[in-house]
Amino acid sequence: MTLINAVIGGIVGFILGIAISTAFNFRSVDRTRLGWRNWFTVTLPLAFAFYLMISAIVATQVFDKTYTDPGVPRKRLETNLNELGDPSGGPPSSLRQFSRADDMDLAIPNGITDRQLAAYMSRISNQILNFKNILKDQPDSFGQRVKDEIKFILERYDFQDTGHLGINQTDNHVDQLVDFFGTWLARWTAAAKSCRDSINAQQSNFATFIENVDSALAKGPNSAPDLPQWGGGGDPLLASTMSHDCDFDTALSNADSPPRPAVDTSLGVFAPLFGWLLRTESRDLTLIVGLLGFGLFGAISSSFIRQESESTTRNIFVRGIWAAILVYLAVVGGLAVFAQGSAVPNPYAIYFTCFVAAVFSEDVWSWAKSRQQEMFGASDLKKTPPS
Repeated sequence: MTLINAVIGGIVGFILGIAISTAFNFRSVDRTRLGWRNWFTVTLPLAFAFYLMISAIVATQVFDKTYTDPGVPRKRLETNLNELGDPSGGPPSSLRQFSRADDMDLAIPNGITDRQLAAYMSRISNQILNFKNILKDQPDSFGQRVKDEIKFILERYDFQDTGHLGINQTDNHVDQLVDFFGTWLARWTAAAKSCRDSINAQQSNFATFIENVDSALAKGPNSAPDLPQWGGGGDPLLASTMSHDCDFDTALSNADSPPRPAVDTSLGVFAPLFGWLLRTESRDLTLIVGLLGFGLFGAISSSFIRQESESTTRNIFVRGIWAAILVYLAVVGGLAVFAQGSAVPNPYAIYFTCFVAAVFSEDVWSWAKSRQQEMFGASDLKKTPPS
């Protein structure tokens, strides 16, 4: 971006000089009567030309940076993903560490005569066992799940980045996808830890419940009033968060996969100003915008070179747009006639040509007009019969 900053700084300095000169130094003009009119006549088109020129220069810089081999960033992405989640190396030790809940004695006491209580305790015990098995299976599913996630990320890259311009945006997206995958692996470990803690909490509550049931049953046949409360509102066993904490499909969903950046973030403060052009990813549109900007800039410069104090905004726009259209048609038409294959012209050379064409447009037309008058005038003399 050093070149862009240097170009922008130079153009800003030149424009400021022109603006000051226009406001306070117009020759042959009564500043009290025409100063402000001429200031707006030149400064407004100048500001518009400046904006178009900088937009085109920035977009040209972004679009000209391309990979010789488009497959390089995808290969880098695939390599980084495989290094982070190598299925052959097995799951991370942290995932293995959190994939086993505590072993507790959760045997249902004998002698429970209340069938509803026995069914309730069996249900809680089976629920705990089911989630312990889900947690235990996580390391075993690591290999296939990681392969599926890497495939998903590569498909996202292919869909969002293949064929797009902007090398920095592509590199940023690759880095974001790699970071996302690392976060996804960490989220898996965090989900396993959350599931394990939830299972252990439920086991602890259930073990306490079993102890209370044992204590009540030890009192004999009349122990029913001493049994703990169960199955009602506020029951900690029924209010367990295991279903939520052990939902690995939701925890590892792909909804947060980062999209490709719409604009090159390395442009800093210039990104919002020129984002409309960068989002098009069109070299042709960038060329047209640049030609319009440099054409207007050349027309304004021409009025200063000739000290034309009465130039109107309309005249400036007409001359600038004329130069832009002429140069664009000449370049595109010339390439179509003389170039072989899909030749890409140098945009900076074209911008300079357009600027020169706008500055000297009147000289060219005056020369062409004089040549035409000479040719047709000489021809008329030959056709006129002697008197």
